[in-house]
Amino acid sequence: MTVKAPVIMGYSLEKRIIPRFSVVKVLKLKGLMDENKNLGSVLCLTKKQFLERFVTGYRTEVPQLSRVYQGKAAIQDV
Repeated sequence: MTVKAPVIMGYSLEKRIIPRFSVVKVLKLKGLMDENKNLGSVLCLTKKQFLERFVTGYRTEVPQLSRVYQGKAAIQDV
């Protein structure tokens, strides 16, 4: 993943990587996202693109997703 997108090495673990991977994990657990999704592409999206595509886009199926992204809800609580 980092070979194709070395810019990922500069991303904040707390501010970008963990929140996004938490959302992706919830979507995968709920069967709403393909298991083979390229996670590098998820990290390279702008914040606005990510929120529109993965948080706002699934708000009817998983209303707590924005809380997971903000770190206010645990994955297992969703």
